[in-house]
Amino acid sequence: MDRIPVYVMTEFLGSGKSHRLNDILAQRRYRKCLVILSEKGRTDVSTEDKIVLDASSLSDEELVEKAGRIIRDHWIGEIWWEWNGMRPFSDWEHLIYETHLYRLMEPKRVYFSDEENFVNIFLG
Repeated sequence: MDRIPVYVMTEFLGSGKSHRLNDILAQRRYRKCLVILSEKGRTDVSTEDKIVLDASSLSDEELVEKAGRIIRDHWIGEIWWEWNGMRPFSDWEHLIYETHLYRLMEPKRVYFSDEENFVNIFLG
């Protein structure tokens, strides 16, 4: 089995990750996507033709197990992971590189973008 490309969208809480992710996913209709949500945002992620794993209430171990099962049970073309920007990114790296997910997933790109005013408010 080829490793599945993983793209991560990370920003601060309330910064519009779900909205941006919906825009991206609307352009990717040709691929079966797994979308992993690490938090519940104000905007729902469009689930049309997508498999969505709400990981907001799962332990890391449960997340690894459920994501692995979805990948084994479905043909997945790519994974989009909405990562909570308030949680250290090293936690995400641990989930990928130090679990069996590394055999299934190939990290490709991490997107972090915020409006200047939003960053100034949170980072000073």
